[in-house]
Amino acid sequence: MLIFLVTLILLFWRPFSFPIWVYSTLGAIVCFITNKINIQDMLFVFDLIWDSSLTLIGLILISLALEKSGFFDFISIKIIKFSITRTNSVNLNRMLFHLLVFTSAVASLLGNDGAILVVTPIVVAIISKFKFDSKNDKYKCIYFLLFIGFCCDFLSNTLIVSNLTNIITAKYFHINFLDFFKNMLMPSILTFAVFVLICNILGRKILPKNVVFLDTNTSYCKNIFVINMSCLVVFTIGLLLIDKVNISMGVFTLFSAFIFLLLNYKSNINIKFIKKAPWGILIFSFGLYIVVYGFYKEISNELILKWIDFWVDYEFVGLVILGFTSAIFSSIFNNLPIIMIGNLVLNDYFNDFFTIKELIYIHILGCNIGSKITPIGSLSTLLWFEILLKYNIKIKLKVYFLYAFMFGTITLFFAILGVKINTYLF
Repeated sequence: MLIFLVTLILLFWRPFSFPIWVYSTLGAIVCFITNKINIQDMLFVFDLIWDSSLTLIGLILISLALEKSGFFDFISIKIIKFSITRTNSVNLNRMLFHLLVFTSAVASLLGNDGAILVVTPIVVAIISKFKFDSKNDKYKCIYFLLFIGFCCDFLSNTLIVSNLTNIITAKYFHINFLDFFKNMLMPSILTFAVFVLICNILGRKILPKNVVFLDTNTSYCKNIFVINMSCLVVFTIGLLLIDKVNISMGVFTLFSAFIFLLLNYKSNINIKFIKKAPWGILIFSFGLYIVVYGFYKEISNELILKWIDFWVDYEFVGLVILGFTSAIFSSIFNNLPIIMIGNLVLNDYFNDFFTIKELIYIHILGCNIGSKITPIGSLSTLLWFEILLKYNIKIKLKVYFLYAFMFGTITLFFAILGVKINTYLF
């Protein structure tokens, strides 16, 4: 327990500004030295995370290649043009809706971490080109970033590749791409509908009604856009087929990233660019999950059984309790360790996959949506705050907590309801 807590504190505090993988590796070394884990445990954990980590690296490389080529900037300009009114001003509520659709598509296909890395700078660039009547109107547009930041995590449930937690869980329980999509479709639809509705209600009260946009020109080649878009479609189809040809998702995604890098080689993509990819995520994940597995082996069976008794009857209230339990722990301890602990518990205490299928998806939703309640709940939120600091944009913590709690609790409830509806449809 102590090793686990100290490792988490070091990861969030990051003393001496070392790379994040250094702290998780130190925790893993201490676990090994103190005999909390053994070589067999390490091999088990490595088999669990190597594919998911490579997939995440590949997705981020694809996102960065598309962003570097101007692909997302081109789409954002089109979004703005669709939002222009007859008086040649931009309707911010209409633009917010278009941006949410765009962000949810990017998060679903390229992952929440990739989405947060590419969409946030685009939204900052858009806001910088607005002409405001007052400083207060400019400040209000920070809520754009808040809503988009939430969207990256809340809508990262649809596909296996949408979130690292999805990839890890699908790998652990051997869930294929199509089955995952089928079971997460209704929760994702309800989450999107409720999230957009809340954003629309708040946007009408908070955001300026109309602003003038100073520049809508782009030099991006439409032919390159069509090529990249076609490759994304092929990539998605490939994700559906890789299970049938027994190719790992990580290898396929890295190969696809290499293709995207070649297609966009004229966009100043070089060795230095490739080095910027989060290659340390493999070491980070391995070290963190070693610590988590060591912690899980020490958890009291009696404590776990008492927790299970809350929702073992499978009634809707019990499912809600499970989802919000995962959410609370994810927001406190980060969703990466909690997703693994929850998966281990479900696997060890329920032997039949079909019996726990609902529970698996609700646990994922709790970890993905609920982790947003605090700034330390997910890797994408930590990345988001770092990006905002680079642009000298500050969001007050009380504002963040207020909106994160409101959005998180409401959308999580309807997402869980979506899982229940799904069981009646399929």
